[in-house]
Amino acid sequence: MSVTEWGILLTVLAALGAASLWRLGEMVVPDMDEGVYVYAGKLIAEGSRPYRDFMLAHPPLVPYLAAAAWVLGGGSLDFTRLFAVAVTLASCIPLYLLARRIAATAASGFLAVCIYLVGLVWIANLGRTIRLEPIQNELLIGGAAAWMLGTRRRSAFVAGLLLAAAVSAKLTSVVPIGLLAIAELAWPSGGRADGERRRTLVLGAVLLLGPLTAWCVAQDGFIEWVFRAQVGRPRETLAERSAAFFLAVARFPVLLPGFLLAAWQLRAPDPRRRTLAVVALGSSVAAVLIFHTFFRHYLALALPWLAILMGAWGASLRGGRTPRWLVPAAVAAAFLSPIGFTELSFRLAPEHSSGAATVLPHLRAGRGYLLTSAPDFALVSGRTLLPWYFTVDNYLGRVTGRLTDAEFASAVSRAGTVVLYRGEAGRLPLTRALLAERFRQLPVDPHWEAWEAVPAASR
Repeated sequence: MSVTEWGILLTVLAALGAASLWRLGEMVVPDMDEGVYVYAGKLIAEGSRPYRDFMLAHPPLVPYLAAAAWVLGGGSLDFTRLFAVAVTLASCIPLYLLARRIAATAASGFLAVCIYLVGLVWIANLGRTIRLEPIQNELLIGGAAAWMLGTRRRSAFVAGLLLAAAVSAKLTSVVPIGLLAIAELAWPSGGRADGERRRTLVLGAVLLLGPLTAWCVAQDGFIEWVFRAQVGRPRETLAERSAAFFLAVARFPVLLPGFLLAAWQLRAPDPRRRTLAVVALGSSVAAVLIFHTFFRHYLALALPWLAILMGAWGASLRGGRTPRWLVPAAVAAAFLSPIGFTELSFRLAPEHSSGAATVLPHLRAGRGYLLTSAPDFALVSGRTLLPWYFTVDNYLGRVTGRLTDAEFASAVSRAGTVVLYRGEAGRLPLTRALLAERFRQLPVDPHWEAWEAVPAASR
């Protein structure tokens, strides 16, 4: 790549990053997950340890990255979001390099980047807040690029480190990694078997995963919540999975031709395209049908590989002479995508922004600990979450039966303010009775329910 091409790529990424920040600060609760990981990072920065001091249902990498962002940003939620956008943009560089190498044209790289970023936003508003999947993908893409584009042992060692780090971000990384390994054995990326590089890759992975696994297993609660509780979640029906899948396709219709292209690329003469097709299709099947639960953001696991294949295919149109308008149109679409998504969210899903904002004045005027299913409320308002084992995440405990209604009600009794999703307390009769007896309900947006503790003398 020339200096000019690097300059164009970085300029485009900077512009797309600026667009990703559009009115992001007005989003109080952008999604269900951001607050969990950022508040976990806040607790870690204050000296707490995950699994031992508070429940965490995933490997530790993302909360520790959140802790670093929280400290570097001086305890700013906006800074953690800027950090998340930077992580997403960084993942686009190896994505670009992979697509460019496969199709031998810069256009394929730009198309892949644009498809990937637009898909992240429209599938589940990913890439703009600290969540598992964008960080997981950055490491997977980086590992795949280091292996497929490199020829020396050094690149293999880096690939091993990055792929192992992806597992430490989210355990589902083992699916694309396993598929990459199977495809590599069947169709070596360099055109021939390279046993020395493979051994070096494994060495890099073991050097990271070995000590990390030992540390995790030594933490009380790690096995219980990262493995047993996840397996104990109610398994979703095929109808529920199908509904979530088709919603993802409806939100980002490019997925459908992407899957068809991946199936077609299984017979491509280039082994790298066949490898990416296997990873894309296999990850999708695992996410939709095999994982215990399926949410549409799980399809992010397949998105980078689909984006690379579609970018390479798009650049090969007209015999490799890409239409001049195609790349500028893709960049424009990627620039407008987060802006359009945000504006639609304000109008169609106000519970994330203006609706959630109706809770904030009560939180800022209230006293005592806050108990909520959406820790973003604490981060935005400056309130402190109730210190108990389920401080950052009480949802998994409740859906698996490990956190009973009586235990939840006991926690509620120690809170000054309670904020739940609409109807959430209706499934907890003891909690509902306690709220009616000792709390007064606050006037907030109907998507949320909030209560403030009433002093004993005033009841």
